[in-house]
Amino acid sequence: MATVEAFRGIRYNPQRLASLAEVVTPPYDVITADQQAAYYARSPYNVIRVELGQKLPDDNEAKNAHTRAHEYLQAWQSQGVLIRDRQPSFYLVSTRYPTAEGQATRWGLIAQVGLEPFSAHGHILPHEQTFPAIKSERLGLMRASGMNTSPIFALFDDRDQLMNRLRKYAHDLRPLIEFEDDSGARHCMWRLADQGRNTNIQAAFTNRRLYIADGHHRYETCLAYRDERAQDDQNYNDRHPANGTLMYISSMQDPGLQVLPTHRVLPTVDVPLRQAFIQRAESHFDIQPIAMDPDDAATAARRLDAALDAMPAESGLGVAIHGDERLYRLKLRPDAATRIYADDLPSPLRRLNVTLLSEFVFPKLLEMDSAKLDNAQSVHFRHDAADTLAQVRRGTYDMAFILKATPVEQVRAIAEAGLSMPRKTTYFAPKVITGLVMRALHPRD
Repeated sequence: MATVEAFRGIRYNPQRLASLAEVVTPPYDVITADQQAAYYARSPYNVIRVELGQKLPDDNEAKNAHTRAHEYLQAWQSQGVLIRDRQPSFYLVSTRYPTAEGQATRWGLIAQVGLEPFSAHGHILPHEQTFPAIKSERLGLMRASGMNTSPIFALFDDRDQLMNRLRKYAHDLRPLIEFEDDSGARHCMWRLADQGRNTNIQAAFTNRRLYIADGHHRYETCLAYRDERAQDDQNYNDRHPANGTLMYISSMQDPGLQVLPTHRVLPTVDVPLRQAFIQRAESHFDIQPIAMDPDDAATAARRLDAALDAMPAESGLGVAIHGDERLYRLKLRPDAATRIYADDLPSPLRRLNVTLLSEFVFPKLLEMDSAKLDNAQSVHFRHDAADTLAQVRRGTYDMAFILKATPVEQVRAIAEAGLSMPRKTTYFAPKVITGLVMRALHPRD
């Protein structure tokens, strides 16, 4: 079963900061180089120095971004900038964020969760594939820092409304911290330290499944780190902190849970393949051209979105090609699926539009081999359709594929079937903030 427990969190001391907004960041994998520099400049205590440290020209094996992360963490704890709670606690977080319709609020519980290997019959289930190089880099940070510095985002089936009960309990308490981030989202966090209540919370998660929404690389890295500690650490036992990880757990039924589409963009496509793409696709797709005003990508994005809405999500793609003044909506023909998919491709994966890309469009129509598909630089991921179309028009990218969002229930079905979606199929927003709470990985801590 998934063991969800209170723990002694390591967090920023609010008495040493004007606002927590000075020191937190989004997760490492959505931070651009410009944002990284801005976070460095914002505060000498910003968590960017730990989570995504700058690389220096004279870095080597003994001195690098990861070793500096360890030095920052040690210094901040000695200076009282970071403090460790005396009592094991859960940390309840609300995130109120702007939407096209107004405002929405998502709730999550930050906890220590026992690790278990991925298994179709397990209690912690993934839904996406990962990049090996990213896991290697995260493992280096974990070894050097001795911390879980950012929580993995997980979901659970909450039909008995556990999170609503916690939310009502927090209503009578003053938040431990409250701040607004750069995107306009307002974050509040409450520390739940009552031992009796926390025992009940832990019991309420018994036999529940946790579905990883965001943080697959970090979870697999935690498994690798645990295996290393089991082999190399003489203090390793069943209660060693390496047996657990830091998680932010949210309800699948939360009305504030938002999943955005993740569009695929290709920086470089050979000109002949790019120019012949639509003709090559005609044998398998019904193709609808959509006019695009070069000065109004937002209207073109809305038209394309409406065209994709008019068909089953698994059969539709939007395509933009640099040098072509039109967009295209591609709809897979009913007879084509039997030709393009292998007989053993499981049914849940056939119901994903991104499967069209990974199983057919990229390897067949664009002749991308497995080495290229495994290279994180070959395919980039974006979430704003209008901006993506504008960048293709300008030539920043050669091609873009516009997708619809994957519903949460499809995520659950894939995970329960023991399958993995192609990388970056889902984008849960807003991202869970890094820097709210950290967790030590050494027994002496």
